[in-house]
Order: sequence, then structure tokens, then C-alpha cells
Amino acid sequence: MFSQRTQVLLSPDQVTKLKRIAARDGRSVGAVIRDAVDSYVDPGDDARHRAIQAMLAMNAPVDDWEVMKAVDEGRIEAVTSAEVVQEILHRFLAIRRPDIADALARNTLDTFFPVLPITHALMRRVPDLARRYPDRAARDLIHVATCIHEGITEILSADRGFDVVREVRRIPPEEFAAAR
Repeated sequence: MFSQRTQVLLSPDQVTKLKRIAARDGRSVGAVIRDAVDSYVDPGDDARHRAIQAMLAMNAPVDDWEVMKAVDEGRIEAVTSAEVVQEILHRFLAIRRPDIADALARNTLDTFFPVLPITHALMRRVPDLARRYPDRAARDLIHVATCIHEGITEILSADRGFDVVREVRRIPPEEFAAAR
């Protein structure tokens, strides 16, 4: 139930865009605005816990469940990027499993907040990384560029290929689990 009213000043262009989205989706402008606000608000501990439990129940391909448990319990702060969500969708749509793609993508979005965007400024870092690390896959270089761009110095990954990257220290899941 909605009980708080607020006033926001928007440009004519913003109003036009909101009305177009609302008409396309058969919803009110207010519903579109509430969805936009929700996309910027942490889903919270309950949603995170439910998402992790759902991934556990479906035996999701997670590198290390100890990490997920630490995230669930709030012992570590973790984020992910739009590239990770894209990789999940790509992998499971490629093997014709849209049900798993949908569930894992949604649960990932509820587990990790925020999801770091892949921006133009971030992508400007990738060509230089590709020159310096020509043996790394493009998607890995996007992960590295995201870390650099966001000031992240460590990446939790089973992928040993990150070990050659000087800008980011890879933490193997087994090392993380042993330290906890």
C-alpha cells in the first residue's frame, strides 16, 4: 500500500519518455517511476537470503558456496557486474535452458547489490587491457576494467587466468574459504 506522496520535477523529455514506457507496458506513469526507484534500492537481506537459498536448491553452478554463505550472512560485502549477469544468460540460453537463465539471473540480481554497470568510460579501458593481456578473453578484460574503474582491487574467481593481471589480485575460492 502506498502512503507517501512526493513531488519530483521532470523535464518535458523525461515525462514524454515515462508516458511512452507506461503506454507500451499498459501501466501508470507512477508504476514506472516506482519500478525505477526499486531498481536503485538494495533488495535487502530477506531477498538476498531467499535468492541464495533458491540457487542452493537448484544446485546452481556456483564456484564456492562458502562465499555465498558469507554474503548471505553479511560477513562480506560483494558486488557483481552487468557482464556477470550477461554471462549467466548467455551460457544457459546457449544450451536452451531459459528457465535456468531466468532463475539464476534474477537470483544474482537479488544477491548482489549494486550490479555495476558497463559504461562507455569503463569500456575505454578495455583496448589497453587487450593490448597488455592479449591471451585473456574479452569478457575477462571487461571484468578487470570494471574492477579498475570501480576501485576494486580483488576479484574472487576460480579462473587462474586472472593471475597474470597486475591490476587486480585474484582470490581463489578455496583460499577465501580457508581464511574464514
